[in-house]
Amino acid sequence: MNKVIIGIDAGGTKTLGVLFALNGKEIVRFENGVGSPAVDKIKALQNVKAVIDYLFNKMTSKDELVIIQIGMSGMGILSLDEKQTFIYDLEKKYKVKVSLENDAVIGLYSIIKDKYAEGVLVLSGTGSAVFGKNKDHQTMLSGGWGHLLNEQGSAFSLVSNAVLKIIAAFEQNLKLSAFQKKFLEHLGINDCFDIKKIWYHKSKNELAAYARFINDQALRKDEEALILLKESGYSLGQYVLNLANKLKFSDNFIVGFRGGFVNNAFGIKDAFINYLKEHDLKVIYEAEEAEPIIGTFYLALRNI
Repeated sequence: MNKVIIGIDAGGTKTLGVLFALNGKEIVRFENGVGSPAVDKIKALQNVKAVIDYLFNKMTSKDELVIIQIGMSGMGILSLDEKQTFIYDLEKKYKVKVSLENDAVIGLYSIIKDKYAEGVLVLSGTGSAVFGKNKDHQTMLSGGWGHLLNEQGSAFSLVSNAVLKIIAAFEQNLKLSAFQKKFLEHLGINDCFDIKKIWYHKSKNELAAYARFINDQALRKDEEALILLKESGYSLGQYVLNLANKLKFSDNFIVGFRGGFVNNAFGIKDAFINYLKEHDLKVIYEAEEAEPIIGTFYLALRNI
């Protein structure tokens, strides 16, 4: 019999599933709609089940399913009973172990794979969080408190920090800088009080999209924009430093980056790397980014 693994990456936009051979070879993949309960609880769980069913039906008579490994965004919105029922239903149907983890865990395992005992996932897109594991299998999340509390190093926080500096200048009766004036113009407003009309009527994603303007200005060598982006990199570095200290990492743990903001915004990675160097952290950086779905395979191997 050929032993196989079903890996599921259930995200806020889509659910991706892959049928893996035990050597890591991808046999077949399938995509479906939203997989995060935080977006649509009922639809998400239905979509995840549909992907598993599709992959299971692609197995041949020579295949033996040994585990279903799921990484799910927004899993925290499910109650304990809902999680247990979801897992129980799948295990009863497919007669196999089902492991359900949040998406940060599979993101981390797409970095450490089966090569490293310790590692860190630096996730920075609209929001941000840093997640790590040490050699004793202890894990920790640094940041990731959400935009209403604290998730520095994200596209949203970049925009928020820029706006807060404009408000501070206005309230101190200071002259706005050229960058600040351009930013207000980009927002389509002339009066600082109008910031509230934008801030309280747009979604987090819509506000985070203004990060593109700041990035464009940084590419034009605007000093304020460059400083804002550098501060974002430092913030992510601070999260990693906190995590490394608490988990007592040994030297040369691996770090990988996930998310459009950290991977595409100007200067953030350089600032991050410099911050860790300044604090004497010895780090190995992931040479080539892997899809998060790969993390389900390596996590499944450890859970078999």
